[in-house]
Amino acid sequence: MTSTRNASRNAARIFISYRRQDSEAAASRLAEDLRRHFADEQVFQDFSSIDPGADFVEAVQRGLDTCAAVVVVIGPDWLKVVDRSGRRRIDLPEDWVRHEVGESLRRPGVRVFPVLVGGADMPGVADLPVELQPLTRRQAFPLTVRHWPKDVAELAEHLRRVPGLDRPQRVTGLVDWLRKIGAGKGWRWSGVAVAVLAALGYWWSSSRDPAGPRVTKLADPPVVKPTDPPTARPAVAAPRTEPDLHPEAETTETARPARKAGEVFRDCSDCPEMVVIPAGRFLMGSPKGESGRSNDEGPQHEVAMARPFAVGKYEVSFAEWDACVAAGGCRHRPDDAGWGRSRRPVVNVSWEDARTYVAWLAKKTGKGYRMLSEAEWEYAARAGTTSSYPWGNEAGQGRANFQGSGSQWSGKQTAPVGSFAPNRFGLYDMIGNAWEWTQDCWNESYSGAPAEGSPWLKGDCGRRVVRGGSWNLQPEDARAAFRSWVVPGDRDIILGFRLARKL
Repeated sequence: MTSTRNASRNAARIFISYRRQDSEAAASRLAEDLRRHFADEQVFQDFSSIDPGADFVEAVQRGLDTCAAVVVVIGPDWLKVVDRSGRRRIDLPEDWVRHEVGESLRRPGVRVFPVLVGGADMPGVADLPVELQPLTRRQAFPLTVRHWPKDVAELAEHLRRVPGLDRPQRVTGLVDWLRKIGAGKGWRWSGVAVAVLAALGYWWSSSRDPAGPRVTKLADPPVVKPTDPPTARPAVAAPRTEPDLHPEAETTETARPARKAGEVFRDCSDCPEMVVIPAGRFLMGSPKGESGRSNDEGPQHEVAMARPFAVGKYEVSFAEWDACVAAGGCRHRPDDAGWGRSRRPVVNVSWEDARTYVAWLAKKTGKGYRMLSEAEWEYAARAGTTSSYPWGNEAGQGRANFQGSGSQWSGKQTAPVGSFAPNRFGLYDMIGNAWEWTQDCWNESYSGAPAEGSPWLKGDCGRRVVRGGSWNLQPEDARAAFRSWVVPGDRDIILGFRLARKL
């Protein structure tokens, strides 16, 4: 199976999934109407978006890889279409609709919209293969012939709330339109208007670029093991676009001797166990030749951790979260999907929920608890290694919980924390099990990223970085360098988090 990637690379496309034998006319009409609300290139429908002679499989996969939202058009026969042998297509692993919907549901940050046409009903759990059953938890949107324009306009409004689709179109389309009508009517001033509007469009769109100025990549520095002391040099902090909302994170310990690397401790009986991580340096990101690599994992760059810090030995568990609820520090009581609570990693928590827990624990203990920065997460996950996984370049068997990893939980559900061997720093489940929220805003590459391990709070802060992969993702998506994003308010069965603490 191809690598499961999020929509963040372009984050500005709507992928329309449909069955030709079921709803081709409705899907085509919907695509045409959505192009009145979005730029033409933002709406992907197979036959209208693929050039003649292009590889169909590659083009459809590319459409999936660059989408921010997937509209699944479901007609009365969506489930009933069969192949020549009389088998339901939805039950066949090679079915393209099954592939499109299944892959989209697995991707954090991609919004899936079931759209019902022709009076169709929403499929039930028993009607679908296991990998598509999460579709039944998505709120369906009916499109009716009688109210079609009104329904499409309402659907477009919902789609505009998806990060990447919410940004105003650049002026290029208007410039092209003016050029067209100017040529047709012989307007002498059309060239001037085009030039002025193009200049204004360039200035306006550049000033809104969330990624900020580009930084030229320097030569890749040598790797220094985390146990080596960092070379003395001033740390340069990346500019921040939002205030530090956790001043308690600046708390330091003064009443006891410095903790040693590898030391395990907890600050209270229901506090998570923490492990002291040594200072050091590492190469963040993946080399260009790494299997499964994407451009957002580069450029590789050296990051220096000037001081030791502590990281949760495990992902925050349901038991630890429930202690926060019992104490009145957390209001949200996440669903465990029937898998059990206690030592299972807490899931169905948003970035905002994680911050609430962190604030409660910091206030309760008076210690500098916080979320990890993305750089801290990768440093802790690699634990001095430079391979694809903390244990080597092959996914192997029985080392973590993700699709095909050979455990009893793989592709089915979360595993109790600590079910696999730890990495060299003594941390468990850094790979797989549940995605882990970080503090960082999303950026499409590491150009301009902080070099001293601080959170990158500049960029698209309407999307936050998650790391580590989860129980339902493919091996290439559980590599130490793999990164993705999720909207901060989203909760999902694959989303959890881990703590950091200042020493």
